[in-house]
Amino acid sequence: MDLLSHILSGLAISTVIVSFSKVSKKHKAVILFSGALGGGFPDFDVLSHWSQFDTTFGKFFELDMPGFQIYHSKRWYSHHAFLHSLTAAALIAGLIGCVIYLFKRKEKTFKQSFYDSRYIMLAFFLGFCVHLLEDMPTPTYAWGGVNFFWPSGVYFGGTGEIWWWNNYDLFLIILSVILINALVLIVRSYVKFNARIISTLILFSGVSLYLYQIKTRPFDFNYQKAEHGKVFWEYEQKSKAIQKDILGERLYGIMVEFDKHVPLWF
Repeated sequence: MDLLSHILSGLAISTVIVSFSKVSKKHKAVILFSGALGGGFPDFDVLSHWSQFDTTFGKFFELDMPGFQIYHSKRWYSHHAFLHSLTAAALIAGLIGCVIYLFKRKEKTFKQSFYDSRYIMLAFFLGFCVHLLEDMPTPTYAWGGVNFFWPSGVYFGGTGEIWWWNNYDLFLIILSVILINALVLIVRSYVKFNARIISTLILFSGVSLYLYQIKTRPFDFNYQKAEHGKVFWEYEQKSKAIQKDILGERLYGIMVEFDKHVPLWF
């Protein structure tokens, strides 16, 4: 799954969390940011693909293989390993709570600080977890899913139900959830109603449609690492053709133009 969709998925989750919170607008903004950060954070492990990785991190930690190989391996610090686990989600969310406490320690006890930061940490944790779930339907390739329960060596997913990117229909579902829930939050400031239930139902509807789109893809995108050079371009084009059929030529064209202006794999 592409990074932009991951980030927006974390943001979508945090719009629901915000509807449950009774905090200041500034605090709500931090919750939204935390969810988006959590949605994108697992892909920080692509650092090993950085062209200067070997002369910096590789040299400092005296790693025995180049970053490119690390990325495609199944070491604990490879892609889809530790940083794609519930363990990492919980540890980093807790670390965020500790950092917040360091800035608040003169005003609040550790327990008070963690309690007041609970929505921020929850948004990050859930955004992080959604990222892991979104990566599971992508191809097997070198990893065979994600190391969901690290330090267990078992990987989950790698089903190949969707391509790595060009999933414009899924992106639009995520974006719709954000926009509708944002509208709900704005209207709630003027009209009293139960935004918690409505925002949760909107998220549930979005998730249901998202899963339906994944499960009804008319093509199996799965492949192994050894096949990468042979099938990559073919599957890339097949994914685009499927998107064109789903969205229609006009909307697909709009998404392609948008894609061209996004400086990320999308």
